[in-house]
Amino acid sequence: MRVIKVFNNNVILARTDSNQELVLMGKGIGFHKKIKDTVEESKIYKRFVLDETTNNSQLEQILEDVPMEELNTYRDILEIARKKLTIISLPNLFITLSDHLHYTIERYREGVVIGNPLLFEIKKFYTDEFEVGLQMAKVIKKELGVALPEDEVGFIALHLVNAEEKTGDMNTTIKGTQLVKSILSIISKFLEIEYDESTLNYQRLVTHLQFFVQRFLSNQKSEDGDEFLYSFVKDKYSASFRCMQRINEFLRNTYQRPMDLNEKIYLTIHIERIRE
Repeated sequence: MRVIKVFNNNVILARTDSNQELVLMGKGIGFHKKIKDTVEESKIYKRFVLDETTNNSQLEQILEDVPMEELNTYRDILEIARKKLTIISLPNLFITLSDHLHYTIERYREGVVIGNPLLFEIKKFYTDEFEVGLQMAKVIKKELGVALPEDEVGFIALHLVNAEEKTGDMNTTIKGTQLVKSILSIISKFLEIEYDESTLNYQRLVTHLQFFVQRFLSNQKSEDGDEFLYSFVKDKYSASFRCMQRINEFLRNTYQRPMDLNEKIYLTIHIERIRE
C-alpha cells in the first residue's frame, strides 16, 4: 500500500496494490511521508474505502480543516449508521456529517444554539434515523465533551435520511419532510380526524407518503395508470377520493404540477385505510 497524498501527520490517502483508494487515520501515519512511500500499516487506527461517488475535493477540505480528534469521533459514529441503516455512500456521509458537526460543535462551544423547526416531524417520520442520531450524540458527548440537544439530533437524522436516498440532496430531504407534514395536515382537516399514530394503517400512510414525495419532488413518472381502478376507487371511496383531490390541488398550486393517475389511486387507497 502506497501513499498518494498526505493531509497532515495523522491522515493520509493511500492506494492498495489492487488500485483501491482509502483514507487512513492514525497517530503519525503521515509524518515525514511523501507520495509513493510505503504505508506503515502498524500505525493505521481507522480506515475507510472511497467509492466512485465520493467528492474528493470536499473530502480533502474536510481532512485538512477538521482536527484529528473530531475526525476519529466522526468515523466512530459513522460505524453506528453503517450497522443500523442502509447508507448509499459512507464516504459521502462522512463528508457531509463531518462538515456539519464540525461547525455545529464550534457554535455550541461559543454558546450559539439553533432551533430545529422540523424536530417534531423528524421524530415522528424518521424514528430509526433519529434513534441513530441519539446514539451518535452520546458518542460525541463522551469523546468531545459536547452535549448536543434534540434539535441538533434532528439535523443529524436529516443527514442520515439524505444518505439513505438516491437524491443525495439535503434540500430535497427537507422539502420532502415538510411536504409529508402538509399532506398529513390536509388529510386530518379534510376528514376531521385525529391520527392514532400507533396503528399500522397510520404507519403505512406515512411510509407511502415518504416514498411518494421522493418520487414527486424528483419528478419521477410512473407507468400509465389503470383507468378502471381509478374509476373504482372514485366510486367506492368517494370521501377519500375527494380528500386526494384536495391534496392534488395543493400540489398543483404549490409545485405547478399534479399527481399522475397511479399516485392518485394509491393515495386514495391509503387515505381510505386511515378512515377505517
